[in-house]
Amino acid sequence: MIRCSICYSIALFFILSGGFDSLRAEDGEYHSFADKKAQSIEAVMISVSLDKSKAIIQRKKDGEKFEISILSLSLNDQQYIKDWLKVHPIESSYNIEFDLSKHNTSIDRIRRTNGERGNTQKFVCEMEFKNLSRDTLKGVTLEYYVITVHAIHVYSDAETGDPVWMVNVIPKKRARKKQLTKFKYPISIKHGTEKMEDLAYNFAIKVETEELQLRELVIDGGEIFAEDKIGGLIVRLTDAAGQEIGIYRSADPAIQDMPWERITQLPPGNPAGLPAALAP
Repeated sequence: MIRCSICYSIALFFILSGGFDSLRAEDGEYHSFADKKAQSIEAVMISVSLDKSKAIIQRKKDGEKFEISILSLSLNDQQYIKDWLKVHPIESSYNIEFDLSKHNTSIDRIRRTNGERGNTQKFVCEMEFKNLSRDTLKGVTLEYYVITVHAIHVYSDAETGDPVWMVNVIPKKRARKKQLTKFKYPISIKHGTEKMEDLAYNFAIKVETEELQLRELVIDGGEIFAEDKIGGLIVRLTDAAGQEIGIYRSADPAIQDMPWERITQLPPGNPAGLPAALAP
């Protein structure tokens, strides 16, 4: 019977095929893994899931293997796993080439007092996937999240109904510690899913996100005073059986280490791009 509480929190997991890179226990070194309540287990790293949310470890005492959520571990152990991944990069049986581009659809300009101008740029992100695997990919589902970082908040004037542009105030450090992200301004999330067409070897398919928007406030002389930005795009492909094919990211630094599990926990915000926490 498993005695320690960290072991109660992880399910016994005999390794399945489906996207995990394997490593024999005798090829690794044992490490004392601890959860955030300081309960520990001595084990060796075996593998990490493609979305970097779960790890497979093998207990030293009896050789049993466990699947554990990486976010449930101490910060030191999370860093240990990041360092382990530098030496043991994740490999998938699928070979998909990913490319990302941005296409503007429109731009609206609003003249303000004192020579100020508010611009709203609307666009879509185009995701391209090229199948370099030998087999045709069938029944693939695409799911994506786009993070928008809002430096500007727009609300309607109570009397006139005209749009009022306001620069967001950076949250206090104490409040920011509770957030799941590294972003200093409010964020909103655009989420979408789509069934992809069958993709033969050496063929590519392009999929667009829903329309997105960014705002910028330009002061007299053309200087940008404040602007919204894209915080990142993360997309996951799964096959007809629900097995993960791969996780793909934009080059934005803030989302490079963000597991798929974490972004699915972020609040969606308003689809129009207004942070839910600041809605009038």
